[in-house]
Amino acid sequence: MVRRYNEFHILHQTLNNRWPGCFIPCIPEKQILGDKEEGFIEERRSLLNRFILECSKFDFIINSDEFKIFAFQQGEVGDTLERMKVQRPTEILEKYRNWFKVDENSDATTVAQYREKIGQFNAFLVKAVVSMQKDRLMLNNAAQQYQKQFEHYGTVYKQFINYEDTAVEFFSDN
Repeated sequence: MVRRYNEFHILHQTLNNRWPGCFIPCIPEKQILGDKEEGFIEERRSLLNRFILECSKFDFIINSDEFKIFAFQQGEVGDTLERMKVQRPTEILEKYRNWFKVDENSDATTVAQYREKIGQFNAFLVKAVVSMQKDRLMLNNAAQQYQKQFEHYGTVYKQFINYEDTAVEFFSDN
């Protein structure tokens, strides 16, 4: 069965909407221009295949109603996925309890361990964000320097052209 990019896109959106807070693998971004070129098509096919392989690592995705519609329904699946009913928070909570085996009666030690792990991960994310912001500034500066260098090359190029024009004019007149 062949699926169009738009169907993958709708599946990705539907999974994100119906599994809030859960990791859903990424799909390649939409591309307006050049989307008919052979190299582009092959690269996109490879990336969409990787999306399916990544999804297969998560039972909650592979066994979800959304993915079953995508994988087994014949024909266009976009409309079916978009018409899936909006879940109430209690339905989402119950779905998560079933899939992720959440034990809400955990002892205080287990809860404290989870909180510590979450705190460690949060501290890592804060450091990562600071590092990414520094990288962003560095890249912005590099881009500005590149632009200035490009402008300087343009100026030098124009000066060479003027010199050449002047030289040709001088020697052709004499």
